[in-house]
Amino acid sequence: MFVYGTLKRGFPSHRFLRDADFVGYAWTRDRYALYQDEYPGVFPGEPVSRIRGEVYALDDETLQRLDLLEAHPHLYHRERAVMEMDSGVLLTAWIYFYPHASGRLFPEGEWNPPLT
Repeated sequence: MFVYGTLKRGFPSHRFLRDADFVGYAWTRDRYALYQDEYPGVFPGEPVSRIRGEVYALDDETLQRLDLLEAHPHLYHRERAVMEMDSGVLLTAWIYFYPHASGRLFPEGEWNPPLT
């Protein structure tokens, strides 16, 4: 699973990955648009930038928990995409896409709001 928002380390939803194994940091191979409205979301319809995130290996139970959290397939849509790990290795991972472009655009492709 590739995560780019509140599921990343240090953010509130990371607890849902408690049973997952951290694989490493990566960028999406393809370009998308990263927005934040109420929550961050990657919109696949605009090739703005590669998206920065973290990759985790997880079991089916954790995947089901994440699908509930992300309201897949009614809000976010889980799809497979190619990621480039920091080591240069390419792998295919799940990513949650958001079906609309709305909110603040993060043109650099990395969601890193200041923690308050």
